Amino acid sequence: MSENVFAPGPTPNTVRCADGKVLTAPDGWILLPPGDAALTRRVKAAGDHWVVQERKGRKIFSRGMWASAATIDRIRAELDAERSTEGFAKKKEADARRRDKAQAEYVEDFLGAVVTILGFHGNYAELAHRMARAVTDHATPVGSGTVARTKRIPVEQRAEAAVIAWMRHQTTGYDGMVIPRVKGKRREVRRMLARRSHELLERYRRGVPVGECPLKKALKMATTAKAELLDFLRRSEATPAAKALLKRTFQEFVLEYGWWYEPAGPDVKVATGTPQECHKNATDLALADDSLIYCEGYALLKSGSMPTLHAWVTDGKGRAIDNTWPQPGVAYAGVPFTSLFVNMTALKNHAIISLLDDFQNNWPLRGDLGDRPDEWLELRGRGTGRIGE
Repeated sequence: MSENVFAPGPTPNTVRCADGKVLTAPDGWILLPPGDAALTRRVKAAGDHWVVQERKGRKIFSRGMWASAATIDRIRAELDAERSTEGFAKKKEADARRRDKAQAEYVEDFLGAVVTILGFHGNYAELAHRMARAVTDHATPVGSGTVARTKRIPVEQRAEAAVIAWMRHQTTGYDGMVIPRVKGKRREVRRMLARRSHELLERYRRGVPVGECPLKKALKMATTAKAELLDFLRRSEATPAAKALLKRTFQEFVLEYGWWYEPAGPDVKVATGTPQECHKNATDLALADDSLIYCEGYALLKSGSMPTLHAWVTDGKGRAIDNTWPQPGVAYAGVPFTSLFVNMTALKNHAIISLLDDFQNNWPLRGDLGDRPDEWLELRGRGTGRIGE
């Protein structure tokens, strides 16, 4: 821990040094919350400051930065002035287009690499493309933290590693295994499962008959559940009264701004919430951990069930972390929201309720507010792929 990096102190206006000593923030200082990288960088460069970080397990989370209130206010005003110009808006839009184009190109390159690595016999060409798409959707989202995002190895090696990782989680019992906490044991289990995956892939490469195997089951389940949910979203139709008052249905909002999310496995541990209170449960998780992002949309508990207006959190890796249902759902389609918007809506309503079904304020996201995603959309919470694409 460097000399101006501290852990949270026992009270709101204190920090704790590496040696355990507790310091009180100087008079005139305030805590700048995390979330605005440009503001944080400029305040750091402007002079004295205390960075507050909290370690949880192997992860380190930012809890903000203490600095002079006058400095923060001055720099925030300067930034607001810069951001209000037409030139800044154009630059931001151009940057977003450039990033989206680069990401789209990488996704297609990675998809091609996965198809090549699979190398299935012509008899299984359609299955190869379905599997390649599933692996790519899981591995390539920005911020996913998967091997597909590293630049340390060639894309061909990334593709091969991503295939084996996907098969480990989708076609084996790895996620439910109780592995002894012995050094090297988890690596040993992974290698054993990788050998099985390679053996199964070889059968498809040779073109020999393959019965109902774990791979086919996994692809069938993923495809069927998403198809069911997508069909439900596309079939939505507003009542005549709603059409006269609102611009879009709940489902149309999710189609316009939503992402697909993969159900998180049992290795993701979170506190179980109260049954039938998904919005409060997800909000509590997002507020307790700034690495988690609140999402709301529709989800399927199991194939064949009725899609439900639901809330969960994501970790920025395209995973739906659901602490309401007794078991993860099979398909999640939703929109990630900023913590600020979630908090302000709760304060306005004096309760935590659905953001989409905010009847107390005449469903603002279904009206004009839905046309201004810069006020509520949290791009850190993007899923594995856009729903409408």
